[in-house]
Amino acid sequence: MPIRPLSTLFSSPLAERADACAAFDDGGTVTFFQLKKRIAAMAATLRGENITRGLLVAEDSLDFVVGMMGLLHAGADVVIPPNNRPGMLEALKDHYDAAITNISIEVSGRSIVIDGAESDEAVMPLDENRASIRIFTSGSTGEAKAVNKSPASFQAEAAALESLWGGRLGNIPVQAMVPHYHLYGLTFKICWPLMSGRAFDRRLFPFWEDWFAAIRPDVLLVTGPAHLHRMGGLAPLAPNIRPRFVLSAGSPLDAAGASAAASILGRYPHEIFGATETGAIAWRDRADGAPPWQPLPGVRVLDRSGKLFLESPFAMGANSTEDRIDMVEGGRFRFLGRDDRVHKIGGKRISLGALEQALAALDEVASARVVALGGARPVLGAAVRLSAAGITRHETEKRRGLVKFLRDAVMRREDAAVVPKRWRFVEEFPVDALGKVNDTSLQALFERAGKAQAPAMPETVAAAVDGTSVRLTLAIDAGLRWFEGHFPGHPVLPAVVQLDWVATFAERYLGLPRLPFCRFSMKCRKTIAPGDPVELEIAWREKDARLTFTYANGDDIYSLGTCRLGSL
Repeated sequence: MPIRPLSTLFSSPLAERADACAAFDDGGTVTFFQLKKRIAAMAATLRGENITRGLLVAEDSLDFVVGMMGLLHAGADVVIPPNNRPGMLEALKDHYDAAITNISIEVSGRSIVIDGAESDEAVMPLDENRASIRIFTSGSTGEAKAVNKSPASFQAEAAALESLWGGRLGNIPVQAMVPHYHLYGLTFKICWPLMSGRAFDRRLFPFWEDWFAAIRPDVLLVTGPAHLHRMGGLAPLAPNIRPRFVLSAGSPLDAAGASAAASILGRYPHEIFGATETGAIAWRDRADGAPPWQPLPGVRVLDRSGKLFLESPFAMGANSTEDRIDMVEGGRFRFLGRDDRVHKIGGKRISLGALEQALAALDEVASARVVALGGARPVLGAAVRLSAAGITRHETEKRRGLVKFLRDAVMRREDAAVVPKRWRFVEEFPVDALGKVNDTSLQALFERAGKAQAPAMPETVAAAVDGTSVRLTLAIDAGLRWFEGHFPGHPVLPAVVQLDWVATFAERYLGLPRLPFCRFSMKCRKTIAPGDPVELEIAWREKDARLTFTYANGDDIYSLGTCRLGSL
């Protein structure tokens, strides 16, 4: 498919075609011609309001495009936050004049609604030297960091992707399980499809159940490890409804995730290696196992003292990285971890990435993440996903024996002072909406009460955050303090504790303030006892300051309800 520059896309012949689908959902399609008319109206409104920097918050991907292109054609900068939580929007208040949105949010200053208005006014080409899209990424520590991109950088990246895979894809539609407000989703769900004339699904599918309900055959499915690792128990798709192509990015995909995609979706994923600062850098086909990374067309990767140095037409000057690599034949490379994950523990500098690789090399370990835990004497904590061999060892030697085995294995390589002191065994690592594992979510795994008192919170085995909702897999241990005396011989989890957990997890994963519930409604259908498998799903409704929650095991619901925060 030909690539049309983003700067002239809506003044091109494609934008005059009433038969060319730009976006779709179950309610129908929107053509490029209709989209152009909405962008023209949005740009006129923004010019009339003298907006020069617009904070763009839109959950619907089509509205997002209307807001983004409306801002650019109004001569304004686009500011994209990593989420729409009140604390994040407040932290960015000095970066925008008004919020451009299709939902109710709390912001400093004006809000302009993205509505369905249309205009016959012409959409003039953009000044690429002036137009700017500023993406804020929460990064590994949660601190917002600004990355500036231009329409030209998105065009160069789309051209590289099209030259690589365009002939294989043809004119197929695009569906995504990753949000459009992160660069991966913005590039692969929005910008590349728009510039190549492919239609995108305006909806986001945070969970497989959502995508299966809206599945279309022969699509480009944009997903990531956070989703591919949660496919257990799903039935393989029939050949006539399989996607044609599957992409994964955001964090490394292990062999289990790649195999799950192959067995259920009928396709091995193609992985993308990159970062918000650099854009996409390289790719690999997981049907070949875990081969070296191949740079995208037009991209050159160099080894500078063991670190990845980039020559790329869409890196926007972000050439130097902290990625450690090993170059192999044909300009390809293997990724060895990041050098910026270095901590001093017990007076010794230790690379957390190197420690993770040492653990992952063991037959008993599928993958591992290590995090520094603060305190008067900082120590390391290790979160480990066990392999089949590790599960067997756990069953035979119990937790104490497994931990000793892992500690001994690390001490064969490292000083005893840097061996992880605290261990968590999980089915999945807690991740953000893009499938990235960050220090904040890892540290939450180790927030347990000391030995003198039974723990009050369950261990979080897995966590998947999608903007204003989170889905948690909880380990309901018999040692939780709430089972003591409630009731003797038949311990059950009190309803009031379930409500407290909702508030705690909403604060931890959704960034909501810890306020009292002024009203709540709760239905308990089945008791929760020690050892019961429990998934907790929490969603935040900004418009009425209300949380909805469900404790369940698949279709079997323990309890559900709503809670309203704040005063009466």
